Amino acid sequence: MPVKRLAVLIDADLHRRFKALVSTKGLDMSEVARELIERWVKENELFAAGQSPTQPYSNLQTDRLSKETIAALKLATDEKVFHALLELLHGQD
Repeated sequence: MPVKRLAVLIDADLHRRFKALVSTKGLDMSEVARELIERWVKENELFAAGQSPTQPYSNLQTDRLSKETIAALKLATDEKVFHALLELLHGQD
């Protein structure tokens, strides 16, 4: 697949922190940036198509949680994270 180069201007301190965190995890800055861009594009393509990135979570049993809590949890677009948070909250009852 053809690739394109993208130059991104960021604050020097943010660059330093990003580079340090990425290296402690044994990753490459470009890998992490690509992953973040891919996630953002997928979420926004769903939104543009009239779908919510959180639609897969709409059928969950959340009757014991407040509407505000559910809305806050649905901000998480990773299904595993969302389910883990629900389990934690249900366990606190």
